[in-house]
Amino acid sequence: MHASTSVLLALLLVGCASSPPAADLAPAALVAQLCDASAADDAEQRAAAFAESHDALHALARDLLDAGLAPEAGDVLEAKQRVEAALDAGRDAPPDLLSELAVATRTGVLASGRDAPTC
Repeated sequence: MHASTSVLLALLLVGCASSPPAADLAPAALVAQLCDASAADDAEQRAAAFAESHDALHALARDLLDAGLAPEAGDVLEAKQRVEAALDAGRDAPPDLLSELAVATRTGVLASGRDAPTC
């Protein structure tokens, strides 16, 4: 696991201050959305897809942690944080960071025994 358990729990419990409305995405749909976002040419489209996936990413990380998959939960949250850092720095959501987030999310979904599409 890349993040300590206490840091991971803090991220899960606190969340982000600017959470968009809850996105009710099934895990496979979440992976597909992130894959599509990473392939999008339009920066606004990438940012919107990331914003729409935000709450679902937190929910997935909680589910992974509850299932004893803390390393996978940490990987999802760390990849999400890298995208957020780029956006907070005034940059767009870089496709490579969105791709890394899609891979981490897919890995977590598969580790939990659920199906997920490939990008």
